[in-house]
Amino acid sequence: YTLVSTNKDIYLEQAALSAYSVKKYSPNTTVYLVVDNKTDSLIIGNRNILMKYIDNKVVVDLSDEYTNSEKSRILKTNLRNYIKGPFLFVDTDTLICSPLDEIDNLLDEGISMAAVKDGHSIFKEMYYYNTQIERSSIIGWDISNDTIHFNSGVMFVADNDFTHQFYNKWYNNWLFERSKGFYYDQLALAYTNGQFNYPIRVLDNSWNCQIEVD
Repeated sequence: YTLVSTNKDIYLEQAALSAYSVKKYSPNTTVYLVVDNKTDSLIIGNRNILMKYIDNKVVVDLSDEYTNSEKSRILKTNLRNYIKGPFLFVDTDTLICSPLDEIDNLLDEGISMAAVKDGHSIFKEMYYYNTQIERSSIIGWDISNDTIHFNSGVMFVADNDFTHQFYNKWYNNWLFERSKGFYYDQLALAYTNGQFNYPIRVLDNSWNCQIEVD
């Protein structure tokens, strides 16, 4: 997990519930939590219940020049640099409903990165297709050849030279996107995926069930 939270939001509580669900269904899973230094200082008192379900915590010093939203994206797009070994990244608003053991099969298959289609649909069928095309054009990116945009809320990532290169490029693309006034980690992810000739493999939808509420 990555977490940026204050006393005025519920992100930490979401993370605690999500981590609890991991330990319930996959008790042998090692759970990592990557937080910024200010969030770490607030994991005290009742909020320290989160640490009951965390095996390893990584604290990253981030400047207050960044908003919390920006800090969250910095942690997310740099995660490969903070954690050793393959990992399954899970957003804090995700509940685990069954064992996670099968994800290890991806390593045996030689897969470096995998995720679920955003919205469980191909890119051109997504409600935000025209908006993403417009945003990318403003930034100066061409994503017109994309067939899939991945949801970054659940991602399997191996630990090899390629995934380190991918994450470094993803982070730098996000920084460039930020300089243009946009802050979407998934748009930068999509562009990065295209730059590397679409290496991200498609995970079965059951790994990241996305529910839209009108």
